[in-house]
Amino acid sequence: MTVDRISGSILQTQYSPAETLKLVALPDAVAPARAYCAATLRGWGFMDPDFLFDAELVVSELVTNALEVVSLGDRPRRLLEEGALIRLTLTVLADLLFIEVWDRVLRPPRPQCDVPADATRGRGLRIVADLACQWGYRYSEGPCGPDGKTVYAVLPVPAHPIQASKYLDV
Repeated sequence: MTVDRISGSILQTQYSPAETLKLVALPDAVAPARAYCAATLRGWGFMDPDFLFDAELVVSELVTNALEVVSLGDRPRRLLEEGALIRLTLTVLADLLFIEVWDRVLRPPRPQCDVPADATRGRGLRIVADLACQWGYRYSEGPCGPDGKTVYAVLPVPAHPIQASKYLDV
């Protein structure tokens, strides 16, 4: 397997699928991000409902966190200004799914402690930590220094994705 390109810090090969979606940081961006995640993973042959549910939930939490930090700026953001965008990237390498959400804000994610289990806010990173085999963040470098951060989560993929060609006359 030869290295084809590098996306962030994840090495991609010609055999590893990867897709990226840019979203405007609006409150209703979570639903399209979830739908994009499910459609992408199904397109790659992953049909396990538990895996799809977990991946969508992690995407929801990471995108929600990005939306919250992007909207906390000192000044109102113009709709298509680069700082008002977030990027969702899905990559499968070997038996792992990498879910990455980039935003322009350099503030690191901080899990909240002592949040009640029935709380409607503040549990997102705890949920991500429970579902992922690893999660964290890294800063991305631009030509003039840091230009944002990527929060990522890694999920194990099901053992045998369904091959679409089994069900299609190809």
